[in-house]
Amino acid sequence: MTIGYDKIRAEMPSFKQTNVTSLGEVNSYTFRERMNLNPDYQRGHVWTTAQSEDFMGHILEGGACPAFIIHEGDISKEDYENEMVDGQQRARAILAWFDGGIGARLTDGTLVYYKDCTKAESRFVRFGITMPINWGSWNRADRLKLYLKLNRGGTVHSDAEIQKVRDMLKEETK
Repeated sequence: MTIGYDKIRAEMPSFKQTNVTSLGEVNSYTFRERMNLNPDYQRGHVWTTAQSEDFMGHILEGGACPAFIIHEGDISKEDYENEMVDGQQRARAILAWFDGGIGARLTDGTLVYYKDCTKAESRFVRFGITMPINWGSWNRADRLKLYLKLNRGGTVHSDAEIQKVRDMLKEETK
């Protein structure tokens, strides 16, 4: 059996634009009012509070974030809506952190809340922390194919596995 690279290349999604967005932009009107975070093919909001807090801690400590993949709505229409193809859980965690619903759990276990940031920290968080974003315009079938390609696997680390490494780090830094 061959992999069929020609078929794979022909079915790869093409992005109209690839750039970066700031955490502040994720917290903006465009994401809050013009973004369908939960199109019908998405699984809904499934991250636990702890998962969201760990993700936000990762981001605040300079961790990398996979690109948001967004289907761009028809902006010529007054009621246009963009569609989150990939990144819903991450976007919801960011919004919850800005809203005060969750903290950001740092590597040492400390929880940091947006409301406790100084003005300088708040400015840095809103404009200095960026993540990739890929915009495209695809028909529904292509969005469904892309979703399936992106979401067929992966296993979350257990709390015990993470704690084991935290304990190892403590020993290493004594």
